Amino acid sequence: MQHSVWTQEEVNSVEKTHVEAKGVADYIAYNTVKFARWAFDTASFYKWGPVTTDKVLNRAIFLETVAGVPGMCAGMIRHLRSLRRMDRDHGWIHT
Repeated sequence: MQHSVWTQEEVNSVEKTHVEAKGVADYIAYNTVKFARWAFDTASFYKWGPVTTDKVLNRAIFLETVAGVPGMCAGMIRHLRSLRRMDRDHGWIHT
């Protein structure tokens, strides 16, 4: 399946929108995401100086490294559980 190709006019016609938080849960979720973005920008030095290719690559590598941790931990826990019980886990993490 191919991705559609946007014309420059279609790209320029996209408008940013934002829906205000409507309650405690929305407020907490919104501020948590803002804090996570700020922390990630700070940790990857993305906000200081001009954006260069090296900064973008470092940011992408950092993000992929962090994103791989939960799956690696789950796989290791499952493997250790299999060793402790001495039975096969069939190599599949059920979600």
